[in-house]
Amino acid sequence: MSENFDYFNRINFDLLERIPLTSKKILEVGCGAGAMAMAFKNRCPNCEYIGIEQSPEACLTAKERLDDLLIGDVEGDLELPNNLDCLIYGDVLEHLKDPWRCLNKHVEKLNDSGTLIACIPNAQHWSMLYQLIQGKWQLNDEGLFDKTHLRWFTLENIKDLITSSGLYLIEVKPRVFNTNSIDDFVSRMSPALSNFGINKKDFIQGVSPLQYVIRAVKEKKKRIQINYLKVDLDVQGLSKSRMEGSLKSLSTIPNVNYVNSKMNQFKISKSYDNSIKVLQFYRPIFNHINFLPSLKNIIQNDYLLVIDFDDHPDIIRDKKNLEFTLKCCHAIHTTNEYLANIIKQYNSEVYIFENNVMSINPKRINKEIQKIKVFFGALNRENDWKPWIDTINKAISKNPNQWHFHVIHDKLFYESINLPSEQKSFTPVCTYEQYLQIMTKCDVSFMPLQKNKFNQCKSDLKAVQAASNSLVPLSTPVVYNNNFVNKKTAAFFTTNEELLHILNSWSENPENMRQIGKNAQEYVASNRLYCYQINKKIESYYSLWERREQISKDIFERIVDIK
Repeated sequence: MSENFDYFNRINFDLLERIPLTSKKILEVGCGAGAMAMAFKNRCPNCEYIGIEQSPEACLTAKERLDDLLIGDVEGDLELPNNLDCLIYGDVLEHLKDPWRCLNKHVEKLNDSGTLIACIPNAQHWSMLYQLIQGKWQLNDEGLFDKTHLRWFTLENIKDLITSSGLYLIEVKPRVFNTNSIDDFVSRMSPALSNFGINKKDFIQGVSPLQYVIRAVKEKKKRIQINYLKVDLDVQGLSKSRMEGSLKSLSTIPNVNYVNSKMNQFKISKSYDNSIKVLQFYRPIFNHINFLPSLKNIIQNDYLLVIDFDDHPDIIRDKKNLEFTLKCCHAIHTTNEYLANIIKQYNSEVYIFENNVMSINPKRINKEIQKIKVFFGALNRENDWKPWIDTINKAISKNPNQWHFHVIHDKLFYESINLPSEQKSFTPVCTYEQYLQIMTKCDVSFMPLQKNKFNQCKSDLKAVQAASNSLVPLSTPVVYNNNFVNKKTAAFFTTNEELLHILNSWSENPENMRQIGKNAQEYVASNRLYCYQINKKIESYYSLWERREQISKDIFERIVDIK
């Protein structure tokens, strides 16, 4: 590979995060080596991702990553696909002779719900002004001063480009880097700004972005504004996986926006744009006396109050607060049918959304397994793992050098594993990102659950996370056998003899273990990604919004007797 290959193999994550996860057909103009296509296909495997590229070196790799590759000049006579859901231009339009004509031609290929996303350099950037003041204009191989740039755009030019193509511009995200240099430049320029009648704040906004990421649509739809209000009881890892990841996936849809806020900082306000306004909570506990004025304010200002509850309601010990919390909202999201049936005793508007993940991780290296790496990450799970620890130690004692345990949170479990310190590692309470990073290094995820009413309300999130990274879920059947299949996508045990047999068989033939991990990842790729539940969630918000007056009346009827 030449040094230029790195240029063609990059991912603009600001663009990746804006490709609608409901897209069935995508065209990326200037797709390079197809790195973004590969990343998006891990999020949305069933989409058809098409690229246009003219670099011979980049095309060699792109062919393996895309569903279809058009090789040649985008301004030439290439036959473009119809009925596109998304058009992507990552630092491309500035390289074209006639971007206006090209864009108009491509927009015709978008379907009525189509989205255009692009990243475009800012000709007003401070570094360009600085060069001109110095009487210079440098030429580089890439970046803002790329010598192959033929067209230049300010924000106003970008807006004109989009509107002239018949699209509606709905989002402009400035990409700002090197803020210290911006501050220094603006400080030096400040004396001249007043002489030209230029507002300093406007000037800073204009010269700061290196590029603009824009999103435009063919037709506007009713906007859904979701405000995720965090409460003190939020568990970071659960909040990020259950709520923030899912809401982030929803925001890839152009008419959906979400923001994170602290509950005590959010201000309820009347909206006059007829958008669907949602207040979303995760595992809240609302006091039946203190929260009532807020509830009335929420409903009077046309918000939908939606809570997500993925545990047995009895975790709320005050029964009046439990009853009020589940009855005072317009709807409740939960994770499985068992839990949904419990919650329906309090509220009929219950929607089941399984815990999914954004993407699979196919980067596991297919080399001979030197050690079997087991992951265990949990809090307050001593009662669940203690019945099995002696069997684990018995299995690993046959060939101790073959095993390594990565343990997070549970120091007692770490100390109970009979391996030397160099063959086990312990990480105390850590961030969600660290948790996943450690998990990714492993082959097996050990996650036993005892059968009780609380565990039966758990979701299979841990198994989904593990499987998305091609780990084998090793567990008792509780909860996990609802979706995972023994010996195919997971390994289940109900007795110590079964657990011993599983571990011994993997020790003798690790490839059997690896195959289950591959099968598990294929299951997640086909069933448990966020992309598969987006339309259902959006439909639920629309349904609630259309029926909000009646559902609001139902709320007050349900809570009237709670004193």
